Amino acid sequence: MKIKILLICLCLLTIFTPSSLFAQRGGIYIGKLDLYAVTLLHPSMIWYSPEKKAFKVSRDAVSKHKIATENKENSEERRKLEAKMKSLKARIKEEEERYNKAVQTYTHKYMDSIDEVGTATAELNRVKFKKYTEEASVNYHVKVNSYYGEYTLCEDKLSKLSSTLDDNYTSPEETEKRFIEIINEVKAYAKRVADSKGITIVLNSGYKRLLSNNNRNSVLHENSFSNIFSTAFPTNLLNDEAAIRGYYLGIESTVENWLDNGSSLFGDIGAKALFNEEIIVGGVDLTADVLSSLYRNYKIDSNISNAIIKGLKK
Repeated sequence: MKIKILLICLCLLTIFTPSSLFAQRGGIYIGKLDLYAVTLLHPSMIWYSPEKKAFKVSRDAVSKHKIATENKENSEERRKLEAKMKSLKARIKEEEERYNKAVQTYTHKYMDSIDEVGTATAELNRVKFKKYTEEASVNYHVKVNSYYGEYTLCEDKLSKLSSTLDDNYTSPEETEKRFIEIINEVKAYAKRVADSKGITIVLNSGYKRLLSNNNRNSVLHENSFSNIFSTAFPTNLLNDEAAIRGYYLGIESTVENWLDNGSSLFGDIGAKALFNEEIIVGGVDLTADVLSSLYRNYKIDSNISNAIIKGLKK
């Protein structure tokens, strides 16, 4: 009888895999995905430059000519904006001098009549002084605020044109598009993994790491993540167990550092793309499953992908 019960249990375990158990229970099950980590560890990030906040690309002659033309147009626009900003600064200075001179003149006139304290003339002069200085102040602030408003608009435009485009890297617009493509691909893989487990909703838990990261202003000058794939293990050490163990521990450490510096790596463009996604917590963690699925599709060496996922879990 005990043998029969054991056989039935074994059959049930064979039939009801973890995926089917989710489906059998029915209802709504929530999973979670660290979108921050999976985006940073996406294979496309191999070509990302932390310093330039852009992806390395290879362009044809037509595309290179387009970038050169855009750089020329941007340079001319920068020149115009800088000239306008210089002119606005001069106008602001003129207005300040004009205002100070007017107040000084009114003050002298008022002080000259101060001996007539208590008379009707003195009171009239006081009222006139107050009226003139208030009018001068209003006129000054209206003009100066208008100039400052124009100056700020020019400053904003100039900041967007401040860097010359490099035809070996994506432009800010192309970079934003690339991040969105990566995130959309991750979401597609997340849906596939969730469907296989009978999970109906997958929430993004990665925003917490982006918010809590203290390295927002740090700058990494090289892509340590890409080094994982470009630094091959020495063939003469293939039989050295300690060396092999050290090699994969190095990968785990590199992944940990890469993730720790994520907020500075993403920059405003990457962060904006991430924050446009749903903010969420809790649920069954599918992060390792999604990353593993991505790496299989991109044909990443399984030993390397396993080490990366171990580094992710630290």
